[in-house]
Amino acid sequence: MLAPENYFYSRKYLVNKGIPDTAILDGPLSTNTVEDFKLSKELTSQLNPDILVVITSDFHMQRAGILYRRFTDGSKVLFMPAPSSLSEEELIPLIEHETRAVKKLHEEMDEQ
Repeated sequence: MLAPENYFYSRKYLVNKGIPDTAILDGPLSTNTVEDFKLSKELTSQLNPDILVVITSDFHMQRAGILYRRFTDGSKVLFMPAPSSLSEEELIPLIEHETRAVKKLHEEMDEQ
């Protein structure tokens, strides 16, 4: 599943790499990663895939894994990191954001 802002280019890339268009699910209408996983839970439960492939930025993998375990039904999953083409300077704020978000998720889990 793909978030709307990444959907068009991600789908085009995968189709160009030989993935059948019919093998790619439409992304949930969400505004953030948490919503992506919350909204995807119902769809994956209905479809009951043999395996779910989650492709996300390499710097986003840890948070995606935490959210997957928190919000999905536990389908078999394969996480595929997409290497970033951003410069180190562009990556710094994104990595800092991910670090803060992962820390917050761990704190929330500790409170439960």
